Amino acid sequence: MSTRAVAALVAALLLPVAPLHAEDTTGVTDTTINIGIPGPLTGKMASSGAAAYGDAAIYRYYNEQGGINGRKFDIVLGDDACNEAKSVALAKKLIFEDKVFLINGNICSSPALAAKPVIEEGGVPWVISTAVNQGLSTPTVATTFQASQTSLDIGNAMGKFALSKPCVKKIAIIEHTNEWSKGYRDPAVAYLKAHSVRHH
Repeated sequence: MSTRAVAALVAALLLPVAPLHAEDTTGVTDTTINIGIPGPLTGKMASSGAAAYGDAAIYRYYNEQGGINGRKFDIVLGDDACNEAKSVALAKKLIFEDKVFLINGNICSSPALAAKPVIEEGGVPWVISTAVNQGLSTPTVATTFQASQTSLDIGNAMGKFALSKPCVKKIAIIEHTNEWSKGYRDPAVAYLKAHSVRHH
């Protein structure tokens, strides 16, 4: 999650509201706000786990400033190892065992898509950090917020960029076979087709 996105979330939490008590909202007490942060802390994508540690660092920064309305963030970092099964299990743990108020994370698109039904059914607000597949926030769900550009936006931008080059006769697209790659590729191809580029 970008600093700007966290700042917007924190600003929303600062809005005047009726006093909260532990029995009113899951994950919120008189002194804490419980935040779950999933990310690939181990495995092949562990280097991308830096984003999860970055999210946690921003919440700790606000804790050092005194928290939000007298409450400090209680951070639960969880490892999904960029794996679908682990992501689903972690989402269940954060919601039903750790009882977080909000899930802020998910770096990898495929595991995030796998966890999406669990998170939506749990009714927990979900701020998606860097996973970009547009299927994460469409169709619109009131509790889901995608803090980064979606792969639809990026795919369209890729198609527009390719067409901006003068004298282009052929455009090659090289892709991985996973949902992360398809999330970019499909919108880019659709954009090119919409602008009369034939697909072979």
